Amino acid sequence: MSEVLRNRGIAHHLDDWGPKGGHEWPYWHHQMWEYVGAHF
Repeated sequence: MSEVLRNRGIAHHLDDWGPKGGHEWPYWHHQMWEYVGAHF
């Protein structure tokens, strides 16, 4: 999806968490703190 947006000149931001990623609560909990800490 990121490549499609980039090819169409649509500004966006992609966070690739690599092996730290997933779809379970520990992943989302960690991501929330990383994102909130970086923006606030």
